[in-house]
Amino acid sequence: MRQGLLFDAPLVFFMEKIKNLRTQIDNIDLQIALLLNQRLEVAKLIGEQKKLLGIKTEQLDRENEVVNNFLSHFSAERQEEAKTVILSVISASKKVQK
Repeated sequence: MRQGLLFDAPLVFFMEKIKNLRTQIDNIDLQIALLLNQRLEVAKLIGEQKKLLGIKTEQLDRENEVVNNFLSHFSAERQEEAKTVILSVISASKKVQK
C-alpha cells in the first residue's frame, strides 16, 4: 500500500497544478467577458449613430482594419485561432448594431 501512495503523489501534484491553471483561465474568462460586454455596448452606440446617418451596418474596410489590428498582437502560430475569435466578435457586434 505504501508503494501506491508514492505513485499517487505526482498525480496529486499535477492535478493541483491543473486546478490552479483552470483558476487562471476562469479569471481570464471574466476579464474577456467584461471587455466583450463593454465592446458590445460601444458597438450598439455606433449602430445608433449609423442609423441616424443612414449608414449601413456592414463596412468591410473597417472590419478588415479591425481584423488586421487584432491579428498584429498574435504570433504566427496563433493567427488562425485569433482570427476565429475576432470574426466572431465582429459578427456579434454587427448583430447589436441592427
